Amino acid sequence: MIRRLRSLPHRHHGIGTILVIIALAVVCLIPPTSEYWINELGQFASVPLNTAFLTTGILGLLFLARRDRSRAAAVRVAWVMLTETALVHLLKTAASLVRQFGLTEGVFLPRPNGSSGGFPSGHAAASCALAFLLTERMPRLAPLWYGIAALISWSRVEARAHFPYQVVGGAILGLTVAIVVTQLLRRRAARLEKLAEEGESPRFAKAETGV
Repeated sequence: MIRRLRSLPHRHHGIGTILVIIALAVVCLIPPTSEYWINELGQFASVPLNTAFLTTGILGLLFLARRDRSRAAAVRVAWVMLTETALVHLLKTAASLVRQFGLTEGVFLPRPNGSSGGFPSGHAAASCALAFLLTERMPRLAPLWYGIAALISWSRVEARAHFPYQVVGGAILGLTVAIVVTQLLRRRAARLEKLAEEGESPRFAKAETGV
């Protein structure tokens, strides 16, 4: 099992990351358009598609983890998505506090409509983190997972819910959290395996790793 965890599908993640980079480049270089069908696509990807992707993606991964009796897989999904969500809200709250305490004039890191909560984009962060997790489980479908994440990220600018830098920040945050948490959990699993091979009890191994 540990060997399987260590075999990170770098090639598939690389292909997906390229798709996200292309989408972010489009977001930064091409301003929102007034074309009706593009606006409709942006609105669809921004809300219905995002909701469906996150809901079915997370539930699907948890279902597969239960089917495979893999507690590690379920824990990875929970830790990645909860950590990403917590950091997004922490950054948004910090920006709001900066404004409330008068450390800056006006709204700090606002949305295009002037309201607070602009940085980072929670949609971009969550969709990119989920795309990473789905690629870990189903690497051959990486272009699909990352393509959806890229479309959702682009839609947040097209729907005028975020500025480009806010979407870029969210995408980077989501991918970074997914990578870091996955690597930390891998190291923990490897340490537990090593302790088990040395003949130490699971209880002692858990105490050693602080779990």
